[in-house]
Amino acid sequence: MPKLRIAVALIAFCLCSLTRAAEVLTVAQIEKVTGVTGLSSKPAKYDKAALNYLTSKNELAVSIKVASASVYEVWKSQPSMNDQVALASLGDDAISSKTGRYVCFKKGGAGVCVTGMVAVGESQPLVNDAKLLELARLAASTL
Repeated sequence: MPKLRIAVALIAFCLCSLTRAAEVLTVAQIEKVTGVTGLSSKPAKYDKAALNYLTSKNELAVSIKVASASVYEVWKSQPSMNDQVALASLGDDAISSKTGRYVCFKKGGAGVCVTGMVAVGESQPLVNDAKLLELARLAASTL
């Protein structure tokens, strides 16, 4: 069973890598929700399904990953995501981290993961959990 799970994860990763992340939220929408200004968007270097939103200091504030619903199922099943909790009333199915940092959901044929990052040398994320959830809800409304 573990070999099958690894194979499915690798296939999902490869499929994600074949497409560029769709911009489900604009920079202006993210700035409005988070209160962080001067953001710019940039495709993630190694994960072609993700779009990163950087501060004017080039710090990663938020990353939004858009993939298929089947990839969402892979994210949800990963042992590294063992701090997750089910999240009601977001898309068809949703999870969030108990310790913060991400909200992932499935809606129709899409899987979306909104991740907040901690600034270098800081202990608090640039975008708090409530704002990540608000961004996820806004992203779900655009699908």
